[in-house]
Amino acid sequence: MLIYDTAVMEANGLSNNPLFHVLHTQPSLIAGVARDAEVKTLVLSHLTPVTSPRLDAVEATIEGLGFEGEIKAAKDLKVFNLGEDD
Repeated sequence: MLIYDTAVMEANGLSNNPLFHVLHTQPSLIAGVARDAEVKTLVLSHLTPVTSPRLDAVEATIEGLGFEGEIKAAKDLKVFNLGEDD
């Protein structure tokens, strides 16, 4: 399982605050990390008012770049139980 900060969308040169994108990982880069790490489950955390309503687009970007595992959104007080096989 990989838990990843998902605070921003793709910058695409349109950001009002480029530094915000330097300090946070864009979904396309999250996809590469999750794919290369070969994790079974990716948990998107630190969802912001920018990313929370666009989770479908975030997931589509990540899946479109080759991540084949399960993608879940973190929520306050949500518990993820890891079994022996996870």
